Amino acid sequence: CWFAVWEGWGCLAFDRAAVPAFEIPNRRLLLFAGPITAVGTSLCGSYFQLPSIWWPDDRAWCVETEVDAMSTYVGGTSECIAELGARNDLEAMTVEPSDGVMWASDQLNPPPA
Repeated sequence: CWFAVWEGWGCLAFDRAAVPAFEIPNRRLLLFAGPITAVGTSLCGSYFQLPSIWWPDDRAWCVETEVDAMSTYVGGTSECIAELGARNDLEAMTVEPSDGVMWASDQLNPPPA
């Protein structure tokens, strides 16, 4: 699995210069690889910080939690997304690119006061 971590987290407990990196708009991400179970390993020691983006070698799906956003998005096949939406232990719903990503776009949770 591949893991991308925003380099701006102040708690990262390793030498950023020694890690490969790439850029997306407004973000520079550090790139790591490992078993999928590594996604639950914090990169910040006692402060729990997960990767911002992660995906398998075959790119069958991709998970992203944008640094400044409130939700996690999963891209994958229709079957993959339907399976996630059917789970009772997740708050998951199908979204379209036109749905927006702001607090006011969330139809399940009201914006914070």
